[in-house]
Amino acid sequence: MLSALAIAYLFMGGAGAGAVALLAASDLLSWCRRWLPPRRAPSASRDARAPRDAVCRAPNAFRDDPCSSANFNSSHPLFAPGMAVATATLGLAAFCLLADLGRTDRALILFTRPTFSPVTVGTYALALLVICSLALILLANATQPPPRWAALVRRGLSVVVAVAALLVMLYTGLLFFSIGTGTLLGSLLLPTLFVLSSLSTGNALLLAVSYLLNLPFWGDRLFRLDSAIIALELLCLTVFLITAACDPLRAASFSTLTQGPYATLFWMGAVLCGLVAPLVLESRRFARRVASGVNLALPVALLVFTGGVCLRYSVLGAALPVPAA
Repeated sequence: MLSALAIAYLFMGGAGAGAVALLAASDLLSWCRRWLPPRRAPSASRDARAPRDAVCRAPNAFRDDPCSSANFNSSHPLFAPGMAVATATLGLAAFCLLADLGRTDRALILFTRPTFSPVTVGTYALALLVICSLALILLANATQPPPRWAALVRRGLSVVVAVAALLVMLYTGLLFFSIGTGTLLGSLLLPTLFVLSSLSTGNALLLAVSYLLNLPFWGDRLFRLDSAIIALELLCLTVFLITAACDPLRAASFSTLTQGPYATLFWMGAVLCGLVAPLVLESRRFARRVASGVNLALPVALLVFTGGVCLRYSVLGAALPVPAA
């Protein structure tokens, strides 16, 4: 039986892990791009975009020595604050998990008596993710020039963080898949759906941070990324529902989700607010029609957050008894 605290843990854990995964991937990508030859000078038709391109263009000195301490903190301005907010979200998720367990000794058993199960793997991955994320935040905010090897340590931590974040996003779907035979949860698409939902909510978290820090360039990039992730999530959810409708074993929970007590929460919350509305708001045609000066970052982020909570609550509630908060 799942409680409201468990749903909060699933949502915040997924959003925090998704945001950390995106930040770690962007950090590794920016570092790899600095090994490439410098770009050609922009043509006259692109002079107007030069300031924006200059944000992501690496210094020539880094290409000469990618591990130099002078370029250690040359990542984008969203990395450190975004990582801090994402790590705090993971901390809140862990607190909700402990509060749901009711006793801390139950959580300690996962560490003192580990077993190879999705719960144990997810717990270790969450702990590793929080520790490595904190280390990345400290390294990203270093004021004194670090030693030369610190750049490689930071990128190694980014790799560990990316893998741990993927495990955190994946293990809940695998856990419910293993116990959800004969229900909506007994589908191999469930882990994929949870991963995509975690990435979309994590991206929305970074979108809100970019708005609060007044970083319009990164907000524009996050808008485009969010559209791609939500489109994949919508496709995955569609196939998930079609396969459930065609499976006699999952017919009862499918009917509960789409026509029963969770139908309004699913269609209005998960589908309309979490998928359709953000795609409409992020479309270029709609953005051009919006009055000048209107920023859609916070509305889109709130819609995606609402959809993420409703998706988990409705899908899990249709298959498992979820008491009201």
